[in-house]
Amino acid sequence: EQLVELANAKNLTLQVGHIERFNPALRTIRNQIDKVAFIEAHRLSPYPFRSTDIGVIMDVMIHDLDIILSLVNSKVTEIRATATPVLSKKYEDISNVRLQFESGCVANITASRISDKVARKMRMFCKSKYVNLDFAAKQAWIYTKTAKLDDPNFKVEETDISGIDNLMQFVFNDLINVEHVDINSEGEPLRAELDAFLKAVETGQRPEVDGEDGVRAIALAHDILAACKAHNQTHGQKFLES
Repeated sequence: EQLVELANAKNLTLQVGHIERFNPALRTIRNQIDKVAFIEAHRLSPYPFRSTDIGVIMDVMIHDLDIILSLVNSKVTEIRATATPVLSKKYEDISNVRLQFESGCVANITASRISDKVARKMRMFCKSKYVNLDFAAKQAWIYTKTAKLDDPNFKVEETDISGIDNLMQFVFNDLINVEHVDINSEGEPLRAELDAFLKAVETGQRPEVDGEDGVRAIALAHDILAACKAHNQTHGQKFLES
């Protein structure tokens, strides 16, 4: 907050380093996302042996919090969360959070730094489509209803499947279109982030991830930590110093 106030007072450009906002998969499909009803995010990795002075919420989950806040653009009205240490002595290594927004959107977020695999995925369910995003692979898929499924005379509950050899193909061909999005993958996220900052400095335009975005994500992370502490204390579980 002090940095935001200082930047505003001095008329300076302040951009926060949330690099996943510049992931080419997200940037390619962002404009195709309409009102979001439900979001599911998983960000998993092995223990990094760095950032050991903070927990997984501030270290890992913070990226998904920033993205979700930017996509939903609505006030958080309810937080249900839990977290626990595994390898760490003071801080949480795994956490699950359920956020309810004023718009009606619900987000379920899992972050772990004790996984045996790396996964950075987000699924967004909208009114007219479902978007599956893989940040690590820089890939995205969009699922939409076919004309057959949108036909008011068609009732999936009354479908006779006795003559259908491949049910999976029937669902994801006859009923649902699956589009593997052609990602504009020119340039790495770090380069795109730096270019965006330089552009904001040169033009005076608002940075893609400004100081207010950073404040909102950190404030939400602190609220989640408080919810984790309350949950764990209610159930007699040890909490942490994060």
